[in-house]
Amino acid sequence: MNNLTNTFDMRKYWDSYDRLHHYDHAEVLEHIKSIKGIQDYKVLDVCCGKGFFHEILIGMGIDAYGLDFSKNAGLMDKSGKFIKGDMIALPFKNNLFDIVSCMRSINYLSGEGEFMQFFREVDRVVKKQIILSFSNERKVTSKYIFDILKYFNFEPIQEGIKERNSDGNLYIFERSKNA
Repeated sequence: MNNLTNTFDMRKYWDSYDRLHHYDHAEVLEHIKSIKGIQDYKVLDVCCGKGFFHEILIGMGIDAYGLDFSKNAGLMDKSGKFIKGDMIALPFKNNLFDIVSCMRSINYLSGEGEFMQFFREVDRVVKKQIILSFSNERKVTSKYIFDILKYFNFEPIQEGIKERNSDGNLYIFERSKNA
């Protein structure tokens, strides 16, 4: 796994990206590096912005894709694995990805209908894990997210949970073995 830790310059990454995302992505990268056989996984980064994170994953030898619909979406994409699209209508086949991540973007969903549609879509395209980070603003609570994901048969990975009181939360969920 040493080649994974040395494939990109974290300082360059940190200097070029929003401070709020640094901690989330650094922690997610640690989790991803710990997965055995990660090079055989397919990962989707929903609301990837300019594509920094999915490009880092690609640089680590992971088959990673980014999705966003914003004006500057995918500007960093050098792989051709960026798709312009909406997080509540994912343009992918069922069970295509092993991991789906969404960093600090579920806060922009408006209302229960959009939340359920987003999680319905993620449930449809993911096989193994969902990685989410969100801020505590706009009344998105951990309990609300846990309840929705429990409905879709996902359970938190206890050692993967990072809760921060003021900055936000990072959670890693895995599909229930009983699903």
